[in-house]
Amino acid sequence: MSNSSIKQSNHYLVLEPTSGKRILSAEETLIWLSYQVSLLSQLPNSIKRLTSSQDQAQWLFETCGELEFFPGRKVQWFAIRF
Repeated sequence: MSNSSIKQSNHYLVLEPTSGKRILSAEETLIWLSYQVSLLSQLPNSIKRLTSSQDQAQWLFETCGELEFFPGRKVQWFAIRF
């Protein structure tokens, strides 16, 4: 899915190893992702240049679909349409 399609989506499927799957709004997904970023002990190189967890979450939200905490432990989010 292209970035323009992702930005137009209103809902996201969020997958977490410990919590399973949830459907969140775009705003809720950004809040969730910001929290996930705050849990990282070491930031990925791609977001180190950004100073706030909100900016880091926004960048990840717009450009990625997963965030890895350590090998084998990652969270994912996917744009969905109803």
